[in-house]
Amino acid sequence: MALELEYRNTFIDVKEDFEEMGSSRARAQSSPPGRVRRISFSLEAASEEDAMRSYVGTLSQKTADLMKLQDETPTTACSSSPKSPMSPEVLEVEPEHPPILAEFFPLLPSQGSLGHPEVCRRPCIYFIAGHCENGNACAYCHMEHTEKTPKLDKRQRTIIQALSRPQLLGLVLHFCRSKAEQAGFLEEAAEILGMLAQESAGARPLSQMVSDRDLRNLHKTLGRMNFSNLIGLVTHQSSNRTGNATPSADFLAASLERIARIEPWLKGMRQLCIYFHGKGGCCYWDVCMPNTTGPSVECGEKFIEGGASSLKEGMSIMPYREPATGERHELDLVNRLTGAFPMTHRSQLHVNAVVSSYAESGRWLLALHLLDKADLVGLNSALAACDVSAAWDQVLEQRPRKITIPN
Repeated sequence: MALELEYRNTFIDVKEDFEEMGSSRARAQSSPPGRVRRISFSLEAASEEDAMRSYVGTLSQKTADLMKLQDETPTTACSSSPKSPMSPEVLEVEPEHPPILAEFFPLLPSQGSLGHPEVCRRPCIYFIAGHCENGNACAYCHMEHTEKTPKLDKRQRTIIQALSRPQLLGLVLHFCRSKAEQAGFLEEAAEILGMLAQESAGARPLSQMVSDRDLRNLHKTLGRMNFSNLIGLVTHQSSNRTGNATPSADFLAASLERIARIEPWLKGMRQLCIYFHGKGGCCYWDVCMPNTTGPSVECGEKFIEGGASSLKEGMSIMPYREPATGERHELDLVNRLTGAFPMTHRSQLHVNAVVSSYAESGRWLLALHLLDKADLVGLNSALAACDVSAAWDQVLEQRPRKITIPN
């Protein structure tokens, strides 16, 4: 009989065949795992429960695979020195399915890392421990977090549960706006912030029901949460109070997903803008990122004029046309540099079309990074993985007439 495991109340249990055993083993009459305690879990604790349950589920499959492998090896039973099922010889098995080509994935450690550090999921406990079997498909963040994910203590959870929905939204709104402003995606978060402001209007002041000391401690904890944690707190509480997610909770989740997909690209573009301004005081981008440092702040309005809203919807802001003969050299330079960035066949075609449409006007610095939406998410990781300054210096040296950095 295959060994079946399950995760229950922080323990790994072995499922037993109760039909064969009858009622010979009665369950202990201890305090049952009631719903009251479960409801008091924070969003992070609930997510951790799901992650642990998923991990334990893989143990049963591993055990079954090892037992099957042992049964299919005739030399194991008759050998003078039988090998342990955990020996290296047994574990070195070819994967059942060939690995999928890495070129079809964005350069992102995991799906949960999308939007790091403000809009990503909480850190993956298995990755921190040294190995996550889900790899790129993991729903939790695989990137570095400088601080441990903050959690509400018991008293703070009690306070949160006692708040009305408008009070909770008003409390979270202040910290969400601050996080979005600091990280530079205030415009992208306008929908979420607008909904929070609208539904929290007229809420009773917290000072009338929460002591100053408790309120200070609660503010300290919320101030350490990232944008995703704060929105998750709202959606989690909405689900607990109504039994199902409210329409506004669904809206928040969908809006958070959109921000997560655009925010890493904004951050990567901002890094390049800062680099060019540091070199000569002007980045020479037709569309420059807002919320950077130095003179580049003056370019913020151009970013909006350049079609940022269209870009967020995954649409190109430039027309498609085949590259002319005189633009081949331009495309060659771009393709050399994009070798350090995540590329798929689709995005390679898109880059060629985009660059060719901007080559004559010298706006190819922007065009280089306007990949299709599936690849924008990996730009920030790609920038961190290569020497951006050296790459751009090399291109500038080869095209001094086309791209000039002022003294």
